[in-house]
Amino acid sequence: ELELNRQRLQADIQLTQEKIDAVNADINSLSKQIDDKENKILSNKQAIAGALREIHKINTASLAEKVLQRDSLAKIWSNTEMLNRFQRSLQQQVDKLTKLKKELAANQRTQQANRKELVNLKESLAAKKEVVLQQKNRQNQLLEQTESKESNYQQLLAEKRRQKKQFEQQLQAFERQLEIAIDASKLPKKGTTVFQYPFDGDIHITQQFGGTRFAQQNPQAYGRPFHNGTDFGLPVGAEIKTVQGGRVVDTGNTDRINGCYFYGKWILIEHNNGLSTLYAHLSQIGVSPNETVNTAEVIGYSGNSGYSTGPHLHLTTYATEGVRVVRLGEVKEQTNCGDAEIPVAATDAYLNP
Repeated sequence: ELELNRQRLQADIQLTQEKIDAVNADINSLSKQIDDKENKILSNKQAIAGALREIHKINTASLAEKVLQRDSLAKIWSNTEMLNRFQRSLQQQVDKLTKLKKELAANQRTQQANRKELVNLKESLAAKKEVVLQQKNRQNQLLEQTESKESNYQQLLAEKRRQKKQFEQQLQAFERQLEIAIDASKLPKKGTTVFQYPFDGDIHITQQFGGTRFAQQNPQAYGRPFHNGTDFGLPVGAEIKTVQGGRVVDTGNTDRINGCYFYGKWILIEHNNGLSTLYAHLSQIGVSPNETVNTAEVIGYSGNSGYSTGPHLHLTTYATEGVRVVRLGEVKEQTNCGDAEIPVAATDAYLNP
């Protein structure tokens, strides 16, 4: 199935590239037509200027000068009328060309917008293809580790749970030391809607924030009897979007260090309303630290990186003044994950989104 998805995405990428090439050809053609119309407009304007100079020359010459030039009055008036008609005809042509140029420019802007959409689609498809490849590699790695035996898989899962529980307990103790007085006046008023959902489609919350029944009955899953965010059930590869515009504080991937079972691939964004949001367990990260992002902008793709029992998005909301990114080595001195980084916060800085 993964291979079929990869092939389908590759075909979609190829088709999108062909559409991009066609749009580029249209844009180039429109550019040439616009250049041609500009040249004709310039030529006609120059002719109009010449006709106006001749008309001015005739109109400003005295009657004596005209007689001395042996031109009859009838001929003089005839030449003047001919130049006037010529000037009016050229001006009409310039007006038509100008109108056509504006229409071509509007078509060009439309095609440029189409090209931008197609390029974004191609990038999205390429990212999803990469997600599928990662899934395939992860699946192969898991099969190799467990030798395709259920008993081996359960042992591996139990070891991951044990290590994560141990680390979560140490993290909780560390966060208790991060005492900070949160200034509520810097936060949105309670009950106001400040965020939109971080993805499109149906909303399926698999774990809510706080001391939920699952968190209380399974403290080993979080190292504490409460869940510090909201989990949304999503298939691998769903587009994850910003709940509000802001600045990317940092990104990270705890999976890059063997044995680090935590957020996996994550993104931390600071908003301008005193809040920050964390997006975790991603399969792909699409932004970089210090990058400015808009509301509803795609920043990554859902997955099940880190410690995860299935694909989902973990969304945490913080009071900005109470969260910071640290090396795991600061939380636990003796650890194989010392160089991995994650956001940590004082307990009071965790907020219910």
